[in-house]
Amino acid sequence: MKNIRFAEILSAVGAVLLFLLCPAPECAKKVQDAPPKFIIFSPQQQYISSENSVKMDGKITNAGDVRGISINGERLIIEKGGYFRSALILNPGKNLAVLSGFKNDGSVINIFRKILRVVRYPDMDELYSGRPHWAKKIITELATAGIIEAFPDGRFMPDDLVTRGEFATWLCRAKGLSLEAVSYGAYRDVPDGHWRAPYIYAVTKKGYIGAGPADTFGIDEPLSRVDAAYSITKAVGLLPSFDASQAATIEAYINELKSRTIEAAIQKGYFVGVSNRFRMYDFSRDMTRAEAANSISRIEEAKNRVNF
Repeated sequence: MKNIRFAEILSAVGAVLLFLLCPAPECAKKVQDAPPKFIIFSPQQQYISSENSVKMDGKITNAGDVRGISINGERLIIEKGGYFRSALILNPGKNLAVLSGFKNDGSVINIFRKILRVVRYPDMDELYSGRPHWAKKIITELATAGIIEAFPDGRFMPDDLVTRGEFATWLCRAKGLSLEAVSYGAYRDVPDGHWRAPYIYAVTKKGYIGAGPADTFGIDEPLSRVDAAYSITKAVGLLPSFDASQAATIEAYINELKSRTIEAAIQKGYFVGVSNRFRMYDFSRDMTRAEAANSISRIEEAKNRVNF
């Protein structure tokens, strides 16, 4: 409201000075010839909101030279005094609002507003042991970038175990892989019509995640931390090589490959320990949704996506 009053005061002062400093006929001509000016009261440039919509309003000076305005292609009514108002629906992440003014001479004036809609989950705003959850910032950034998602009830449940289907979806989005229509049943537990199917097929096609037993993917099965380490290192091109002939048995080869994969993931910072006091990584257990988000956030493509 203060910004509105200040703009109107400046406009009024300018009109008074113009009236005092020039003859009436010349003043009328100057006002008539003055180009229209668009003043946006809200939102301000680079506005940040957690709501799914935002009000956009403003004023046009010398609106008589304007035959119409629109916001993102939607025509608006110019009210008395040159005022206009509208409501913008915001998508998660970056939004661009374009105010277009169409002048009588056929030219167009465009004004842009960048708006960021931050995705927030109610359970992430709660305190865990008296303090914010350690992954709150990471989860908020990835969710805003459209890389991860919550459950249908709106909760993220950071300490629940991440499933192989969830991890595959998040990894696919983070890497920006192309999605293809699925018309063949590669896995018995992933129907072609399942909304995660294109993501799962994209990452398995790249070899980032292996299949499960008996032609299944294990879409609802938890993902172990060692399997997550394999997927991340493969996705970022760090998967170590090991000559199978150097191993006495297949089991020894698998164990050595797992050990080298884990070490590569740790050295490059894709995995952090489970303890603040000791160097512990506990790769024998399954991964939580918060831990999965943390590892995916360290992928270069994901870093670029959350650079708002």
